[in-house]
Amino acid sequence: MSSRPGVSDLALFILAVAGLLVFFLWFPAQHPDAAADYSLGRSEAAERAERFLTENGISTYGLQREVRFYRAPALVESLQVNLGRRRAVALLQTDTSFALSGYYWEVSWRDADVKEDEERRGPFYQVELTPSGALRGARVQGRQAVAPNREALASLFATLPDNGRPFGALLSLPDSLLSAALSFSPFDPVSADASEADPAAGIIFRGGGGAESAREGSGEAVRLGSGAAVRLARYHLARSALAGAPLRLDSLWLASEGAVRPALLRFVGKQPYYGQSIRVEIGVMPSGSLRRLETEWKSVKKHPERRGSGLMIQTDQVADVVELALYLIFIVVFVFLFFRQFNARVIDPKPAIRDAIVAGTALGITVLLVSLPEIVRTAGSLWTGLAIAGVGGVLAGAGSAVLIFLISAASESLAREVWPRKVATLDLVRMGALRNVPVGKALLRGAALTGVGLGLMTLVVGASPDAVFEFEGEQVISFAGGYVPLGIVAGVGVWYTMFVSLLMLLGIGTLLRRWSPRAMYVVPVLVAALTLVQIDPLNVRPVAVDTLLAAVIAVVFALAFWHYDVLTCFVGYLFLKILVETAPGWMAPGSPTQLDALVAVGLFGAVAAVGVAGVLTRRTGEKVPEYVPSYVVELAREERLKRELELARQVQETFLPRTMPDMPGLDVAAMCLAAQEVGGDYYDFIRLGPKRLAVVVGDVSGKGIQAAFYMTLAKGFLQTLCRSYPSPAEVMRRMNDLFYENAPRGMFISMIYGVIDTEARTFTFARAGHNPVILKRSPSRDAEVIQPRGMAIGLVSGAPFGESIEAVKVDLHAGDVLVLYTDGFSEAMNDAREIYGDDRLAWKISGLGRRTAADILSAVSEDVHHFVDSANRHDDMTMVVVKFGSVHATDGRTIPGGAVRETTAAT
Repeated sequence: MSSRPGVSDLALFILAVAGLLVFFLWFPAQHPDAAADYSLGRSEAAERAERFLTENGISTYGLQREVRFYRAPALVESLQVNLGRRRAVALLQTDTSFALSGYYWEVSWRDADVKEDEERRGPFYQVELTPSGALRGARVQGRQAVAPNREALASLFATLPDNGRPFGALLSLPDSLLSAALSFSPFDPVSADASEADPAAGIIFRGGGGAESAREGSGEAVRLGSGAAVRLARYHLARSALAGAPLRLDSLWLASEGAVRPALLRFVGKQPYYGQSIRVEIGVMPSGSLRRLETEWKSVKKHPERRGSGLMIQTDQVADVVELALYLIFIVVFVFLFFRQFNARVIDPKPAIRDAIVAGTALGITVLLVSLPEIVRTAGSLWTGLAIAGVGGVLAGAGSAVLIFLISAASESLAREVWPRKVATLDLVRMGALRNVPVGKALLRGAALTGVGLGLMTLVVGASPDAVFEFEGEQVISFAGGYVPLGIVAGVGVWYTMFVSLLMLLGIGTLLRRWSPRAMYVVPVLVAALTLVQIDPLNVRPVAVDTLLAAVIAVVFALAFWHYDVLTCFVGYLFLKILVETAPGWMAPGSPTQLDALVAVGLFGAVAAVGVAGVLTRRTGEKVPEYVPSYVVELAREERLKRELELARQVQETFLPRTMPDMPGLDVAAMCLAAQEVGGDYYDFIRLGPKRLAVVVGDVSGKGIQAAFYMTLAKGFLQTLCRSYPSPAEVMRRMNDLFYENAPRGMFISMIYGVIDTEARTFTFARAGHNPVILKRSPSRDAEVIQPRGMAIGLVSGAPFGESIEAVKVDLHAGDVLVLYTDGFSEAMNDAREIYGDDRLAWKISGLGRRTAADILSAVSEDVHHFVDSANRHDDMTMVVVKFGSVHATDGRTIPGGAVRETTAAT
């Protein structure tokens, strides 16, 4: 195709017009269904069939009638093989001699209470007519009394010699007596030729008076022999579509069951007719009525359908197996890709859900329409049939919707990474934005692809005279079902086109595009894949022609997908399939689906008109809405949140002390690790004078942004209160009043607030529902846990809180260690769901008394992390270690009191 869009589109539309002309003018001469002549009409066919039954003494009163039009697939395919397809189509359209009709009417009657698979339980009559209305076949069964066919008997008796036998008198008898008077005698072992030569052979009169005996009811009056049976059979053949057929009698016998046994005769053709041998089986009653007429055509040539013998598989079966296997492989691959993309959080469910709803609804309605007539007929109740068919339709629709959702989501996720322009117009259609240039061009190009595909398909079939159309079933159209064939064709077409477009074009095409950006590699592989899955909508053989058809269609749509987008290919293939499958509606004379064919063509034109309207709007660029996938919005939101959280973390770090307090006689170390980007733990040091240092550790309920916010609020309150009230207990009471007034119920803070007086060598503190303070005395081996009374800040207000707070003063000596911490340390949990605990923490500190504050902090932190191992940290972890007086390091070095320790706060 030309690189210039204008020239490329002009060439495409010229080819499309040419293709449509070729299809509509030449396709009827190629397709056998053009011979399906419905001109007789349903009413006339039913009237002629009922007239035949009446002539043979059969009443259809009270029986349910059904009219259908059928195709004889074996005969149609055999004629194509023997004569060549075009000659066979011409023959089927013009020559209906000897019932050589590949299409016929079938009118049947049965008891409304008897199901179709239980015909033997009640009367069942079936009449087959050629498209011109001649009798093609008949079947009469059941126990209903059958009146005599007087015209047939009169014809028989008129050709027999009298010889004193009163044949004419028999015809004056009432129906019941006439039927009772006639029967077939056991046939003499005479040859077929002898029976043909002597119509009177085997006729026997019994009783004294012949006809008089019959009138008197004296029993059997006349037994007809084999010659009479042959004459009656010839009579009915002469009034059927087989009139004039060169048939010879092959065999005759009496039926083995029944009170009145009919004669059964088999005729065969004297010579093949258009390569077909004919065998006719006919059953006649002694009363002259016809009970059975069946015609079987069989090719005298051996058709090359099967290659090899024994367990050898047909070539077309191999192609079907390959097609199914490839589809299964591709589906499995894209289900895997769906879950991979889902884990990567690049799946956009909204468009996939829309695709799934459309595809599921289309297939569900199709299953309902197809199955409803048969289910209603079987169930015997409209509402029961509707319920059963509805359940089947829902299940089929739901299953197909899930499949399309997985394929659509995975394919689009990949396509948006590789070449997002392939789904841009499809996104606009999903949003309902049809009136714009991109969508208009896609619709017009899709309609043009339909024309190109139809024309190329017709040319390939026309250039292959040995190509044979194959048919999956006999029935062409049912008048009894009441469904609209276009609805079925469109439903299946929408589902299958979505499946092919999303899986093969968008899915496989995108994977190939990721592998190579060059068309010379991508397009041939895509063509091969489409060919192997037999993308052509026709069913022909030999396999070589079918493969060529699939390859031609694959080339058209692979190139179109490379140059255009998936919406263009979807529209093109959908109408290619619909117009091919509705073609019999306008090809066949009098077709009841003519309206469906016209509607299909009208829809095709409407899509093209919408495309023209879209192009004329000239809405492009910024005037066209842009679809942004939900995962892109979500990822952008998460990225923005990450930036905001990082900023919050940096801000929160500024609220924590950047350096340890520099006071003579104190060695201080601290750390704060947040479970998330920001946390609710808090520690601080506040200088209250040259010899006094306030130490605070707090834990706001919850984690994350909210906890960090209230931690900041608490810090502000405490900074103000600690300089106004010297008592730690009073600071806690005032702190509770302020926090209770400004924080929502349910939000609280556990806290330890204390003051170290280096001159008085004391630590006075209060505890508000927090973890205890661990004190390691220098001479003692064991650490002690100090836990004064006190409830968390923010739970209650007023006196209850004030009465619960207890202040404790601890005397300090050189080498004593104070440890303040949050529950992130004591409640650390490992994979076995074991808690670290306050006791283990105190025990660990007991063995670290000779170390520096920083070493103690590091050792405790390391032990906790070793305990937790691979389990995730689930809470903020904060610890402050204060060592009083001069201390000796583990390596023997003296560290003077007041050494500055950097904070180990981190995230």
